[in-house]
Amino acid sequence: MGFRGKIFVFFVLVLALALITPAFAGDREKLGDAWWTGPLETSNPNTIPKNHIYIETYFAVEQDHGFYNSHGSLVKTGQLLANDYQSTTLFQYGITNNFNIGILLGFDAPQGGTHVPDVMLCGKPNCGFEVGLLKIRPVYRFLKYKEGKWWPAMSVASGFIAPTTSYSTFTPFIALWEQRPFWMPGGRILRVRANEEVYHPMGKDYGPLDCSVLGPGGATCNINGHNYYKALLGMEYSLTKKWVPAWDFYYRWGDRTNYSTTGPVTTGVYSPSTNRLVIDPALEYNFTENTGLIFGAEMTINGRNVGSYIAPQIALQWFK
Repeated sequence: MGFRGKIFVFFVLVLALALITPAFAGDREKLGDAWWTGPLETSNPNTIPKNHIYIETYFAVEQDHGFYNSHGSLVKTGQLLANDYQSTTLFQYGITNNFNIGILLGFDAPQGGTHVPDVMLCGKPNCGFEVGLLKIRPVYRFLKYKEGKWWPAMSVASGFIAPTTSYSTFTPFIALWEQRPFWMPGGRILRVRANEEVYHPMGKDYGPLDCSVLGPGGATCNINGHNYYKALLGMEYSLTKKWVPAWDFYYRWGDRTNYSTTGPVTTGVYSPSTNRLVIDPALEYNFTENTGLIFGAEMTINGRNVGSYIAPQIALQWFK
């Protein structure tokens, strides 16, 4: 069994043990007694109160392991191997109790190998430290969970990803987020989240120098960005007040990308559709109700026409 398989089995066993862990003297755990940081990937539909601030900072090292071909088989090609050092911070501010504005700012430092996305970002494998993500994310919560009721907390998010590199493009998106607690047989709480998101990259023109990377020597390249979609399921189990095992299951699929070059010769080229399934096992430790730490790893399980990677990471969250 590989390293990823062992991690997966370990967290399944932790979950199985957690489900039979008794609550306080056999009583049902109260919502206010459970502390959380949130899983690594799935977003929280609950907004923070007016004039409050929430900050969460991630540090990760993404390690490439190969490439899934169009048949879904993993190809371990040496020249694709690279490390990408990443840092992403979420800043969230409560404009009202139900409406928040969020900003995600991410930095990347790809190092080593000839990983194609890294080369396309800056023209060489080692790009140095650069802004890899700027995402503006307003969130409106239109439904609040109430204990004893069946409906979850629900929010709608809409915004955009700003272009921060030569080969990124303006990308608006819309998302629906849900969350609900469930009380397990031992009395502890299993908190479940789900996200559904749609992204629509806008087309972009590139000059002749950029075109030499994207296409066969045209004077101008035009990229018709493909739509892509995300479905995420996140779970956290209140093992104790401070210790919380967490899991994310993340599926991403995208339409094919079309681009054309114009100049001496006009051509039309496309890249095929893609999909990727990712799991994020993690463990939370909460210092207080408002401050916590989560550490784990994001890893691909399978996919088509995408890279395979594992990304150990750690994050610190703080609310005021």
